[in-house]
Amino acid sequence: MAAQKSICITVDAETLRLADREARRLKTSRNEFIRAAVRAEVKSAATQEEDKRRQRQQAIVGIRKIAKKAGK
Repeated sequence: MAAQKSICITVDAETLRLADREARRLKTSRNEFIRAAVRAEVKSAATQEEDKRRQRQQAIVGIRKIAKKAGK
């Protein structure tokens, strides 16, 4: 793991309560839970972007097929 850095963040009481509850449920620390949550969110966003890119590519292929059939 890379060197760790300490940061200060501000969250509302309910968000902190939820993070602490989930960390306890997972038997991990608050810090590790937040690190894992950030990683999961970044991975999810990247997956969503890749899905959108793939859908756009499929749409382009479909449009080109239609254009070819229609004789441009």
